[in-house]
Amino acid sequence: MSGDPVKVKRGVIPAYSGPRSGYFVLRSDEDWESGWDTSKDGARPRSLEDRSQMALFAVAEGVDTTELKLGRVVENATHIHAFVSETLIGQGCVERPEKPPFDAIVMRRSEKPIQFHVVTARARSCGEAPEADLKCRVEKAPEWSASVVARPGDAIECEATSRVRGTFAVVDRVLTMMSAPPGSTTKMALTKNGTRGAFVVDAYGPYKLRFEAVDDSGRRGTATAQVDATPPKTDDVYVQLAWGNFDRQDDPATFPRVTLAITEVRDPKAPPSRLPPEECSAETKNHMPDCDLRAIVGYAFAKLKTRDKKVQLRVRYQDERIEKGPMVCLRAWYKGELTLDACDRLARAADDTWTTGPLDLSTGKPFDPDAPPPAAAEGDAGAAPSADGGAPATK
Repeated sequence: MSGDPVKVKRGVIPAYSGPRSGYFVLRSDEDWESGWDTSKDGARPRSLEDRSQMALFAVAEGVDTTELKLGRVVENATHIHAFVSETLIGQGCVERPEKPPFDAIVMRRSEKPIQFHVVTARARSCGEAPEADLKCRVEKAPEWSASVVARPGDAIECEATSRVRGTFAVVDRVLTMMSAPPGSTTKMALTKNGTRGAFVVDAYGPYKLRFEAVDDSGRRGTATAQVDATPPKTDDVYVQLAWGNFDRQDDPATFPRVTLAITEVRDPKAPPSRLPPEECSAETKNHMPDCDLRAIVGYAFAKLKTRDKKVQLRVRYQDERIEKGPMVCLRAWYKGELTLDACDRLARAADDTWTTGPLDLSTGKPFDPDAPPPAAAEGDAGAAPSADGGAPATK
């Protein structure tokens, strides 16, 4: 663009906040008042009280602009031409200015129309975001995977890695457990600068983990993994003692101490037996055929073979439980489906016992001895009943 160079000055305009976006000239007081989104920021500086001067402003109009610079200014017979250099964010970059970039210059006043010519260039590429990877395994298993199948009591190991693919180094790595199944109190212990995690499966359900690697420009690479502790879809009945009504940060060692016992329920019409009822518990060393019971830090899990027998689930309190404190929950599964979900919401004294009612091992469902025989029906899948722990305490 041909024309005579115009002398301009810089540094006479303070770094105002909130100028409106665009390219404009400020000549009068009205121009100054309308040049900002809020009038308090648009007061005309004393350095420009000389009416023989005017200011040219260039303010970024998009969030991708990282720098804006007013360059040379030329004047011809009809117009004044101002040249602006605009720099856009580099490819793959995420760091942007907190406020829209702007530039301003002061020149002698002229009533000629002003034309702004913008030349746009892109900053240097930041490359791709860091690559993140997360794999887990049951402790000492040969294979690592982002999807792991486990069972309660299994120790899980997870390892996170990251790889730089751009121009910035990875400066932060965060491995977290995003969610755990209802009743779980497990905590993940971190080692190797937060890239190695370990925890114990303490409840049935999914454990979801996330790893995030952040580079020096603020870009994030993420990876997820999931550990599923799901009862097998077999004819066995699985029983779990877990907890509810607590905060994930609570220490399970502070919960009331309880024990689970699974006791045979005998048919009152059957001939009396001199042998005591079969019982499966930690104290009796599983004196019930085909019952496998394991207990870990306030939790208990039992696997019972399907057979024509009814059992009673009993929870004995060794400590007092206040009404609004952590509550014991019992859940049962049959063929992979939840058949019992009950929690004890009542205050309990030490040595109290809570029961949920008989459980039919032929179906995995609660059994009501006073209920009439069910009528035959197609597709009788049954829904998981829910109990509120209203059973009275027994000694």
